[in-house]
Amino acid sequence: MATVIGATRERVWRALTRPQEMLRWDERFLALQDTNGSARATHWRFRLGSVPVDLCIRPTEVISESRLRSEVSLGLFRFDATCILTSDGEDPERTHVSLRFTTSNAVPVVGGTLDRFDVRKLAADLIDQTLRALQRWCESPTGTAARPSSGRAADPGPARPIKYAAPRGPSARGPRSADA
Repeated sequence: MATVIGATRERVWRALTRPQEMLRWDERFLALQDTNGSARATHWRFRLGSVPVDLCIRPTEVISESRLRSEVSLGLFRFDATCILTSDGEDPERTHVSLRFTTSNAVPVVGGTLDRFDVRKLAADLIDQTLRALQRWCESPTGTAARPSSGRAADPGPARPIKYAAPRGPSARGPRSADA
């Protein structure tokens, strides 16, 4: 999934990589937790729906202002997240941001499993919420829009739509993975 954000790549990159900013633009981030001396991973308390869970983000590839790939552990869910930033060819003050999660087809949960369709929906919802919150934050007039005080996501208004990639079909991916 992708969107165009009315801010420079440097501004978007800063919002994606600085924990103090992440806490302000995404209301699902509840608190930065102790990293136990690990400089390679960031540990958070995160709200998944209405449930607080542990979130660990371990970067595996970092190309400043261009590409951020991470292994993510979100409660019971494990996935790879890849965020790619490119400048809009028509306006360097706008940034094209794409975000992709890759995970297994089924996720075990208490009392059963989530199948590939449930996993894909969960991943798509997480990406959509992330891109909308990032867009709202980076496009705010001062770049410091406050989190909604109601605890609920603010309506992003007439923001540019999130683009969804067409499904690739079973031959494009192995039978053990699902993309969102």
